[in-house]
Amino acid sequence: MGLRVTTKEASKITGISEYSLTCMRKQGVISYLKIGYGRGRILFDIDVLDAELKKMEEENKEKQAKLFEQYKQDKYPEFNFKGSLLG
Repeated sequence: MGLRVTTKEASKITGISEYSLTCMRKQGVISYLKIGYGRGRILFDIDVLDAELKKMEEENKEKQAKLFEQYKQDKYPEFNFKGSLLG
């Protein structure tokens, strides 16, 4: 269990806008802790948030590489490309 911070502090630490963090939280993409009733107070565990963001980054890299490989095959089937973004 790491340091728990507000959305504003998490934004400063991660470099992700408060709006983006709020959207990701509401979509269920990232974990958070809500304290209190109604609006309450939203806190993020920095260690957990960092791990989730790294996982998202890796998944995105893999997805983009696969899309690029598919694009090459569809757009330029006559060329034999050397190397790959996957490897």
